[in-house]
Amino acid sequence: MVPKLAVDHGIRSWPHLLGCSTSRLNLMVDQFGELGVQNTKLGQVVAKSPPLLLYVNQKNSCRCFYLFVQLVLFLEDLGFDKEKMGKIVTRCPELFAASIDETLKKKIEFLNVIGVSKYHHPRVINKYPEFLVSDVDRTLLPR
Repeated sequence: MVPKLAVDHGIRSWPHLLGCSTSRLNLMVDQFGELGVQNTKLGQVVAKSPPLLLYVNQKNSCRCFYLFVQLVLFLEDLGFDKEKMGKIVTRCPELFAASIDETLKKKIEFLNVIGVSKYHHPRVINKYPEFLVSDVDRTLLPR
C-alpha cells in the first residue's frame, strides 16, 4: 500500500493519475514490486515521478512496457540484482524516462573514459544513481 501522503502529492503534481484505470495502475505497481519497490519506497517513487505509474497507459503501452523491461535488463547487465535495482529506482526514478542508448550507455562510456573499470561501475551507480541522468558537460566534468 502506498502511503496516503505520497498519493496526495502524486495527484497534485500529476492529476492524470485520477483518470487511469486501477487495473493499469496495478500492472505498473506490480512491475515495481518485482524490483522490490513496495509500500513506503513506492510512495517515494510516486512522489518523485508520478508519471511512471502511467508508463503502461500511454498510446504505445506495449513499447513503454518494453522500455521498462529494457531498463531492467540494462541494470542486470551492469551487475545489479532486483533488490539493488529497486533501491536505485527509489532514489532515481527518472531512469525510466531516460534513453538507454542516448543517455545511460553514454554515462557508462564516460566512466570508462575517466578510467573507472567495469568492475566498479555498479559501485559508482549504487552510491550515486543520479549519475546516470546527469549532464556530462554541466554536472559531471566540473566535478
